Amino acid sequence: MTISSTADGWFVSFSMDVEVSMLPSKSQARCGVDLGISALATLSNGEIRYWDTPKPLQQKLRQLARYQRRLVKKVKRSKGY
Repeated sequence: MTISSTADGWFVSFSMDVEVSMLPSKSQARCGVDLGISALATLSNGEIRYWDTPKPLQQKLRQLARYQRRLVKKVKRSKGY
């Protein structure tokens, strides 16, 4: 164990010896994923996964950019800021 003092404060560091047991995984199954346009992902077992597309993210990023352009033109601490 090491105790040290710096301008930021006191620090303690220590190390431990821990036994690591490697447990075998219960499943060795593998799955391939095909990323698509109409369906987000099709798995190799035929299962199709649908999630929200990133279109709302792109829309919100454009909206954020628009608001940032408006904000940069305003004077700080003014009524409209």
